[in-house]
Amino acid sequence: MQSESSVTLRKIKRVQFGILGPDEIKRMSVTVPPHSDGIMYPESTENGKPKLGGIMDPRQGVSDRFSRCQTCAGNMNDCPGHFGHIELAKPVFHVGFFNKSLRILRCICFYCSKVLVDKNNPKMQSILARTAGTPKKKDNGEPTDENKKPSHGGCVMEIFKNISDEEIEILGMDCKYARPEWMIISVLPVAPLCVRPSVVMGGSGLRCQDDVTHKYSDIIKVNTELRRNEASGAAAHILEQGVLELQFHVATMMDNTLPGLPRAMQKSGRPLKSISERLKAKEGRVRGNLMGKRVDFSALGVPRSIASNLTYPEIVTPFNIDHLQRLVEHWRAYRSALSSKAIRSPSPNRLQGRAAHSRQRCDYFQPTAYSAQDVYDGSLGESSPVVYFSIELVRHNSL
Repeated sequence: MQSESSVTLRKIKRVQFGILGPDEIKRMSVTVPPHSDGIMYPESTENGKPKLGGIMDPRQGVSDRFSRCQTCAGNMNDCPGHFGHIELAKPVFHVGFFNKSLRILRCICFYCSKVLVDKNNPKMQSILARTAGTPKKKDNGEPTDENKKPSHGGCVMEIFKNISDEEIEILGMDCKYARPEWMIISVLPVAPLCVRPSVVMGGSGLRCQDDVTHKYSDIIKVNTELRRNEASGAAAHILEQGVLELQFHVATMMDNTLPGLPRAMQKSGRPLKSISERLKAKEGRVRGNLMGKRVDFSALGVPRSIASNLTYPEIVTPFNIDHLQRLVEHWRAYRSALSSKAIRSPSPNRLQGRAAHSRQRCDYFQPTAYSAQDVYDGSLGESSPVVYFSIELVRHNSL
């Protein structure tokens, strides 16, 4: 099937991951002036309609089949959803990058943001030369003694901002895609409405909001109160308590199963379902909704380039020798048997298969021999060691 897009098709060389910075979050946000600078109101509706600047901002998508998105004019089927943002009164830690932030703090000086290592050390220069341009795989650094303990996300962000680009590269990061200060949240992205749809309760017309929407409402309430206390010159302990509450709500929205942290609850006592809980585990979006199941009609096609690398041993018997000979003769389906795949016989000699013609190769097939056979149309396969999904190679030209 030919694509109708006029975009030039190119072969993908690699996939680059990075961290969204505050400026990029604002650029991708649709909740911008003149109507509102981000999501500022914990209410979802005003006079029976979605409120601009509220947690169900109509610029982020549609929440029912009768509305149109104010950004793309699409309906519920056409609108892909659009991100918004919340300007936080104080920066908070990102729970997904907390351990990484802690490791960076152990490697730098809290006063000058310099790496606690001599760059002129021959061993250090050897490490930098060997790992330049290489994707990071694992951490093997020993923690250093701490001189001062940063107390909140804003303090850590100021330390990270003073780290130079050269020092960032020494820490194993690419300043173009992931700077250390981006691991501290100062601008919180707000998920589109299609990610957190509201549900109408029976015939009453009342809408029940999603758990993530409730957390956004809590974040806005605490954020507004913290901003108000800061403007009025409230005591330090009141501001500190507000920062801790803001950190709690942001953390439990992302992951409500963090050890050592009380779980956020609904009024009914049910724990809120966080974003990470919707993605991970067996019932998550990937394994639960996207991957195939071990049932009929959930087969996944496998590219021919991958199928040619998947082999399994098959014993040659008088009952299947004709079938295996037909596979060898059919070069497109069994081309690897003509080039590099080996055929083992019970004798010590290993047949490398340098015969020029497939019929010459067929002469090597003897009962009790083994053939390293490629998967072919109709073969069944499963991922291992943990069975996540089943694969059936469907009968199609491209497997």
